Amino acid sequence: MLLYRLGKTKHAHKLDGVGARDFPGRWNSFGNAMVYSSESSSTTVLEVRVHAKKLPRDLSMTTIEVPDNATVLRMKATELPNGWNWMRYLNTVRAVGDDFLNARKYLILRVPSAVDPKAWNYLLNPFHPEMARVQVVKVEPYSLDPRLFIVKK
Repeated sequence: MLLYRLGKTKHAHKLDGVGARDFPGRWNSFGNAMVYSSESSSTTVLEVRVHAKKLPRDLSMTTIEVPDNATVLRMKATELPNGWNWMRYLNTVRAVGDDFLNARKYLILRVPSAVDPKAWNYLLNPFHPEMARVQVVKVEPYSLDPRLFIVKK
């Protein structure tokens, strides 16, 4: 299975979850490392766009290969706490990710994207034993289309 991440080039080869640990997101609390990725490069673009106030520079698209037999906890929107997709991140939602990380039962937590609920995000536990089989297979410089940042009146 191929997964995608879009982020700063200097961190593109890293799968340690340190960025999420230090700057928590929707699915993890401060101090809990997690690798955020998506099933498509387009979803990663949307995920970056909704968080960026201006056009980010020096980005790379990372392609990650995960063995097809990796353990995956699949969650549907109906199984998630109310407000899972709100703009303000809730502790009840972060607890879902934190519990996933702490249990170390699965390598991946698959959750719907809040930006596109028909798409999936794949959250990797960098401390799961299966992480040793996960590889970065490609890192490519990536420029977001500036039109994504034009506000038309």
